[in-house]
Amino acid sequence: MKVLLFILAGIVLAVLIFSSRYFEPSYYEGKTVVALGDSLTFGIGAAADENYVSRLAKSLNVVIYNKGVSGDTTEEGLNRIQSDILDLKPDCVIVLLGANDFLKNIPLNETKNNLAKILDILNEQKIKVVLVGIHQEFLSNYEKMYQDLAREKMVAGYVPGILSGLYQHAQYMFNDFHPNAAGYQIVAERIEPVLRRVLIKR
Repeated sequence: MKVLLFILAGIVLAVLIFSSRYFEPSYYEGKTVVALGDSLTFGIGAAADENYVSRLAKSLNVVIYNKGVSGDTTEEGLNRIQSDILDLKPDCVIVLLGANDFLKNIPLNETKNNLAKILDILNEQKIKVVLVGIHQEFLSNYEKMYQDLAREKMVAGYVPGILSGLYQHAQYMFNDFHPNAAGYQIVAERIEPVLRRVLIKR
């Protein structure tokens, strides 16, 4: 009997994941999301309505507050958590931080500790999290760290390597670190199905 219930639960979950992309945009009305990040979230390299946050907000018909601050490290993101997240009382938070830690040679364990604190605070407030990784090949040690955190903190959704396949491809990049409009479109497409699934969870 337990085996049957487990199988049925798996089927229901699979249907829910598959069908989430087909929910009408009106389903998401009234839900709010915060995107906490750095220049990748702010959208350097594209117009204001072409960054991944704006594209997601339009596609899902939800309010997404863009809290991307160029140059921010995980520590600086942690320091903004009250004003930029908790005061807004969102349903979900997209967390995309760590690139500037890498560029500033901040020890990886310090980056992980800062992200862990962010996730702990959001978990305590019962705010769902979509954690986003940066690059699966060039920053493989960071990607493993994100994966470990996603598992350890049981985040609602995880998106691996949003710059994988874009980095060093001129048609998708504005400069060495930031996508252009076409690149941000792909970033949004990678995040969207995970965010949709998270937003339909009760």
